[in-house]
Amino acid sequence: MISLPGFLALAAILATSAVDVRSATQCPSGVEVGEHLRPLLPQAMDAAAPPHVAQLEAVEAGANDMSALRLRLYRADGHVIGDRRVALQGTCQEMADAVAAIIAAWETTPMPGTSLEESPTPTVATSSAPEVPGQRSGLQLAASASAGVALVGGVAAAGNVELVLGRPASRWQARIGAGTETARRLDLPPGGVDWSHTTFAAGLVVRSLHPRWALAFDAGPVMGWATLAGSGFTTVRAPQRSFEYGATGGLRAGRRVGQMAVWLEGRTRLWAQGLQARVTGGSTGDVPLWELAASLGMSVPIL
Repeated sequence: MISLPGFLALAAILATSAVDVRSATQCPSGVEVGEHLRPLLPQAMDAAAPPHVAQLEAVEAGANDMSALRLRLYRADGHVIGDRRVALQGTCQEMADAVAAIIAAWETTPMPGTSLEESPTPTVATSSAPEVPGQRSGLQLAASASAGVALVGGVAAAGNVELVLGRPASRWQARIGAGTETARRLDLPPGGVDWSHTTFAAGLVVRSLHPRWALAFDAGPVMGWATLAGSGFTTVRAPQRSFEYGATGGLRAGRRVGQMAVWLEGRTRLWAQGLQARVTGGSTGDVPLWELAASLGMSVPIL
């Protein structure tokens, strides 16, 4: 026989999900906290879904206060389970152990509606860790790079870089990116035209918050220029560099490995105006109005 309080406590533990620890600091890192947290949680939590998200950030100390970390625990829907300051004292491993103990207490003994920010915190032997600049706002900046192929109008190698800004616990982010590609061939007997795009894009990103699998979609405006160069004849009746603008969208799926993510992406671009090349006394050809590209990339937080 199990008493009613014991049954409720067991049900609460089994219903609690695993925790994705995300640290904006290197001391302690999310990996270190996760290692200390894992043995403190029931095994049933590892398979539960959706996961909770623990966010750790450096905060500026007051005139009479020592430096501290701010620890928040969120449900997958963004609801705050716990919010607390942890003093920056001790080694990275000791701080990771203290943070893990707090998260485990929140996970196994939930107290809805209770704010823990000003409650006492575990402290250990003196040592200080530097504050990470820019973290007071709770924003995170990540950089990405990718390489792949453009598939419309021929095959070309393509490369892209981007910056993504957003709150760690939010599904919405802002993105800016730039890309370039090698030339493709447009045959215009008795010669041909080599053409390529250079692009700059911005947009909004909506993403999943799963701790292991990354899924995101983005859309927004794109601009840049098309470069055209003729060969095998004298004249191409198109500007060598022509400004263009349009819209772009991308779908990305990948795997998170600690703070890093590796992903595959499919992206399309649609240009508002077409470009045409013509041989004097010969053929005329149109550069495609749309593009499709596939790429493999990696993202890492930089702030």
